[in-house]
Amino acid sequence: MPKLTYTILDVFTTTRYSGNQLAIVNAQSPGTLTTEQQHLITSEFGFAETVFYHSPQEPGCISIRIFSPGKEIPFAGHPTIGTGFYFLSGLSTDAPRDAITLLTKAGKVPIMRNPSTGSVRVQVPIDFKIHPVVDLPSVKTLQGNLKAADYVVDKLPVVSIVKGMNCVFLELSSEDAVSRLGSYPKLPVLPEGHMGEWDTGTGVMVYAFFVQEEGEVTKVRTRMFYGAGNEDAATGSAASALSGWLAVRNGGSGSRRRRFEILQGVEMKRRSEISVEVEVGEGGEVVGVVIEGKAVKVMEGQLEI
Repeated sequence: MPKLTYTILDVFTTTRYSGNQLAIVNAQSPGTLTTEQQHLITSEFGFAETVFYHSPQEPGCISIRIFSPGKEIPFAGHPTIGTGFYFLSGLSTDAPRDAITLLTKAGKVPIMRNPSTGSVRVQVPIDFKIHPVVDLPSVKTLQGNLKAADYVVDKLPVVSIVKGMNCVFLELSSEDAVSRLGSYPKLPVLPEGHMGEWDTGTGVMVYAFFVQEEGEVTKVRTRMFYGAGNEDAATGSAASALSGWLAVRNGGSGSRRRRFEILQGVEMKRRSEISVEVEVGEGGEVVGVVIEGKAVKVMEGQLEI
C-alpha cells in the first residue's frame, strides 16, 4: 500500500503545542490523491487546515491545495506561513532557501524569510472587498455572557480578503469581553446576494476583536469562530482582512503603510502571534497586505492510502 510522508507544525509560535496546528502532506504528484482522499485525510488529522503539496509545475514554485474539514479553501494564512517555513527551513529535505512561491487556488503567493527575525513573510493574494454592513442579531443574542455595553456597533462589517474567505467583524469594548465570548452553535447566514461574486459558497466566519492600542503599531486581541462550535487558534486570512479594514477605517491622506500585531488563541491555550503590514493607496484603497509569523516542527510520520 502506498505511503506518503507528513509533517505537523505549530504556526504563529515558536513554542511547541501552542499556536495553530498544521499538517503538511507530500502528495508527490498531482494524480497521487483524489480530492475525496484529501478530504478524508484532512478529517483524520482534524486540524483547522491541512496542506497537500506536489512536485513543482514551474521552477521555484510549489503547488499546494488547502483543505479544512468538509471543504477546500482558496487561501489561508497559517497554512501558507507554515508551508513557507517548511520549505524555507529545509524540512522538505531540500536545502534551506530564502524565498519560494506557492501556487494556490487564489493565485501565486510569494514567500520570503525575514533575515532580521527569522520569521516567514507572505505576500497575500488580495482581492480585498468591504461589503455593506449588515444587521445580524444572532451574532449577539447567541452570546449569553455578553451585555449591550460590550458591543461597539449595532450593524456589523463584512469583509473579504479574497473571494471565498469572508468575515463578519464583531468589535468589542474590552479584552474582558473578548475572553467571555462563547462558540456559536451555528454561524450567521448573510442575506442572499450580500457579497455578490465574493460569495463562493464557503460561508462566513465571525472574527471578534478589541483594539488594545493604536499608534505606530496597532495591537489587537482577536478570536475566530467558524463552523458549528469551532474556534480557530490563529487565522491569517481574517487577520489580513481585519488589518486592511482597520487601516481604511483609520483614514489618513496619501499612500501609507500600517502595521498590526494580532494576538489570538489565548482562550484556547494556543497563543498565536500574527503580524500584518497593510499598504493603503492614494485613493484610500488596500493595495498590499503582508502577513508574518514563525513556526515550529512538532512531529512527522507516514500515512497509508
